[in-house]
Amino acid sequence: MELNRRGIAHTHSVNAVAFAQAGLDIPALGTTHADCFYGAVPCTRELTKEEVEEAYELNTGKVIVDCIRQREINPIAVPGVVVKNHGPFSWGKDAAAAVYHAVVMDVVAEMNLKTLLQNPMQPCSSIFWISITCANMVPVRIMGRSETARLKFYIHHTLLNALIMFFLRI
Repeated sequence: MELNRRGIAHTHSVNAVAFAQAGLDIPALGTTHADCFYGAVPCTRELTKEEVEEAYELNTGKVIVDCIRQREINPIAVPGVVVKNHGPFSWGKDAAAAVYHAVVMDVVAEMNLKTLLQNPMQPCSSIFWISITCANMVPVRIMGRSETARLKFYIHHTLLNALIMFFLRI
């Protein structure tokens, strides 16, 4: 499958790194997150001592790919991960898109940290879970920008009953 992702960004942004160092996914708590990431931003496993000593950069990439494959993540729908004890990596159609996703990832991580400090039991919003379900139903080959935008518009601007009918028709 050709994803046509030509930009990759790696930062050590404070908030996303906090999740990486804690070994936690960045949870999907609201619609700001849903604007770029259709599901939690996953945290990979930690690299082994051998992987670090052997070929650190190459093995970091392998850990990212393994995480995406094992969790069956659509890398277009979730354009980034946090590598455990390291930091965020994001990608996009070009460098600008990859950097944009990196910035959004850190802003969402900051929002989540503040939200979870105020309410540690905060669940994901139901409208967001509907968004995840819809996004996962769309085949990768049509996950272009326009399809994604139309899908999000439909999710955020339609009554719940209409969504239920939509799902039943599919």
